Amino acid sequence: MLPFALISIMIAGFIAIAIYANYREKKRREALRLLAAELGLDYTEFLMGEDAARFQRFPLSKLGRDQRASSAIIAETDDRRMVLFDYQYVTGSGKQRKTRHLAALLCQSPLFALPIMSLEPDSWSSKIATFFGGQDIRFDDSPYFSDRYRLRGANEEVVRNFWTLERRAKIMELPHELMEADGDSFIIYRRYKQLTADAVHELFKEGLAMSEVLRYQTDMESR
Repeated sequence: MLPFALISIMIAGFIAIAIYANYREKKRREALRLLAAELGLDYTEFLMGEDAARFQRFPLSKLGRDQRASSAIIAETDDRRMVLFDYQYVTGSGKQRKTRHLAALLCQSPLFALPIMSLEPDSWSSKIATFFGGQDIRFDDSPYFSDRYRLRGANEEVVRNFWTLERRAKIMELPHELMEADGDSFIIYRRYKQLTADAVHELFKEGLAMSEVLRYQTDMESR
C-alpha cells in the first residue's frame, strides 16, 4: 500500500495538471475571441442557430459522443458565410476513453450545388477501409488524383460528373484537408488539432480556396 504522503502528492499533482489545463484552455479561447474582435468578425462561444443545424447534416457531426462545437468565428459576405470553430468528441470508455479534437471550417453559399460526398487524403487507414470493401471513387484519366485522395459519395455517377478534369486539377493545388460536402455547404477540417489564433488566417484562406474550386464552373457545365 502506498504511503499516505505519496498518495497526497499524487492527488495534488493531478489537481495541478487539471488547473493548468483549464488555464491554457481559457487562454486559447480568449485569444480567439480577441482575434475575432480585432478582425471585426462575430464570435460565439458555441456553434449556434442555422450554423449548428447545417453542421448536423455532415457525418463529421455524428462521430463519437459528447460532441461539442465551440469558439466559432464568423465571416460573411453577400454570397458566402464561413464559420471557423473548434470541435471535439469522445471515443472509447475507461482507460480507452479519448477526447478527439479538430479545427473545422464550415462554408455555405447559394452559389454551391454540391453532391453529398467526402474527400480525404489517402492514408493507411483509408487503404485498409477500401481493401475491405469501402467506397473509393477513382478516375482512370487521373491516376495521381485517385492515388492522392479517397473520394466517396451517395451517388457515384453524380460525384463523378461533378469532379471534372479541370476541377480535379484545381484541387491538386490546395493543401490536403479533409472535406465533406452537401448541397449549399461544405466543411473542411484538420484532425487532432484544436483551433488556435495562429491558424485562423490560414484556415480562412484555405476555405476560400476550396470554395472557389467547388463553385468553379467548367466550360462544359456552363453550356
